[in-house]
Amino acid sequence: HWINLAEAEHHARQIFDNRFVNHANANVYSGFILALCYQAGGQPDRANDVISQTAEFATEVRSQALMLLVQAMQAELDIRQGRIGEAVKWAKRIFPSIRPVPMPMFYAAQLAVPKALLAQGHEADLGLLHDTLRGLRANAESTNNTRFLIEVLALEALYHYGQGNDREAFAVLEQSLALAMPSGFIRLYVDLGPAMKTLLDRLPPKRDMARYITQI
Repeated sequence: HWINLAEAEHHARQIFDNRFVNHANANVYSGFILALCYQAGGQPDRANDVISQTAEFATEVRSQALMLLVQAMQAELDIRQGRIGEAVKWAKRIFPSIRPVPMPMFYAAQLAVPKALLAQGHEADLGLLHDTLRGLRANAESTNNTRFLIEVLALEALYHYGQGNDREAFAVLEQSLALAMPSGFIRLYVDLGPAMKTLLDRLPPKRDMARYITQI
């Protein structure tokens, strides 16, 4: 999240290369971190290869929960690599089975659903997108999950911005940034793409946030 990709890759690789002796959750999340590092570093083929290996591991340990996580990360990579249709198909298929469960780890599969719908931008999906974001926000707030509340608010900002509701978009983005600034989250916003950059460029900066926004 600090975009120190070399350090992130180094530590994740220590776990992933020993994935057959470590805890299953740690192995899958380390695979995600590796894939995200490679994608951020302009190596999408390596990112896809790591996710394929992670999927093979989840299959070998016969964990449906881990397979769902891997599918969600694959959808995220699909979005970033231009295969938005594939990500949307997954999101619509998985949406009925999503439940408001805690999100305690590095990655939450639930957030891939609104990301896919936002990337597609079809008006026919606005109701589904709105309901998904509302449920995710309620979940994060009720469990005091600041980490994922930061991301849900950022996604809400993109949703409102896409509807031309600048005032609401700026308001929720400011909430997100205020929560994120003490820990210095950068990658979280960068990974949301050009629309987030446009929104940050237009956000009337408060003095205490100006430097942080410039960093992002």
